[in-house]
Amino acid sequence: MRFWFTCRAVTLISKLFNFLTEPDHLIYSFSSLTFANDHKLGWDPTIRRVSINSKTQYRITMHTDEGEPLEYQTTRVISDYNADALRSWNPHLRSLSQVSGWKPGEGCRTCCIKGLLERL
Repeated sequence: MRFWFTCRAVTLISKLFNFLTEPDHLIYSFSSLTFANDHKLGWDPTIRRVSINSKTQYRITMHTDEGEPLEYQTTRVISDYNADALRSWNPHLRSLSQVSGWKPGEGCRTCCIKGLLERL
């Protein structure tokens, strides 16, 4: 038996092992997945998927140096050329608008984000 892990950046394959004679590897792997919290499994709690007019958008929470939360929402995709491939370094480029934590006179409320936001 082998374990496979694939994400956008890399594919990892474990060494071959016999789960009948070496069950510790299998038990450890399943226990790790079962008891890990969402963050340890790769889930980013600062990004939430929302539906706006039947279109999928993302709400992204960031914090200032003082700890004040700032919330942004994607408004449109600028570029996602080849960004949905299983292994790809091509990022999604999206336009964002600040929806909370903004005060008048603090500059532009619209910005751009380059990131590896995968389809959820």
